[in-house]
Amino acid sequence: TWLHGEDIFIFNVKFAMEVVLNPLFCFISGVLSQGAPTEGRLRRYVQFLVVPTLLVVYLIHPICNVLFMQKPFDKELEKVIQPDFSSSYFYNAVPWYLFALLMWRASVYL
Repeated sequence: TWLHGEDIFIFNVKFAMEVVLNPLFCFISGVLSQGAPTEGRLRRYVQFLVVPTLLVVYLIHPICNVLFMQKPFDKELEKVIQPDFSSSYFYNAVPWYLFALLMWRASVYL
C-alpha cells in the first residue's frame, strides 16, 4: 500500500489523536450542553469533582501504587510533593477523562 514503511508516522498520528481528540471531544460536547452557572452549581462542582479528583490523583493513586504495585514509598511521595505536569504525566499516570471532566465543568464559569 502507499503507507508501507510508515509505521512510526502512523503510530505518532494515533498517539496525537488519543491525547488530543478524546479530551477535546468531551470538552466541546460539555460546553455545548451546559446551563447557566449558579452558586449551588459552583459549590457542587468543587465538592463533587475538584476535591475527589485531587484526592484520587494525589492521595489514593500513590497509596495504591505503594500497597498493590510495590512501588517505593519515597518515589510516590516525591510525585505528590513535586508533581510532574508534563503531558506524559496526564497521559500515563491518571485517567485523562478526570481532567477533561474538570475542564468541561469549569468552562461553564468562563
